[in-house]
Amino acid sequence: MVRYFKSPVNVSPLIRFTRWYFLLAGVACGAYTQNALQHLEVKKRRCHQQMQKQQEVSTMVFEEERTSSGKYNHNGHEVN
Repeated sequence: MVRYFKSPVNVSPLIRFTRWYFLLAGVACGAYTQNALQHLEVKKRRCHQQMQKQQEVSTMVFEEERTSSGKYNHNGHEVN
């Protein structure tokens, strides 16, 4: 099954140049955007990790204060 295609059409060099230009400009723009978004995501991840550490520390301090006050038993119920 052989297919016969039409012969290629001559395209103006200006049109060829603009096609390649916009293709390469799109690739460059996409790479730049990807790089910028990647840096943003890294900053967000660091901030989230820092907030988690602060939350863990505050939870530990709260637990220590709660258990050392003597008002609550190990289950968290108030002692009469």
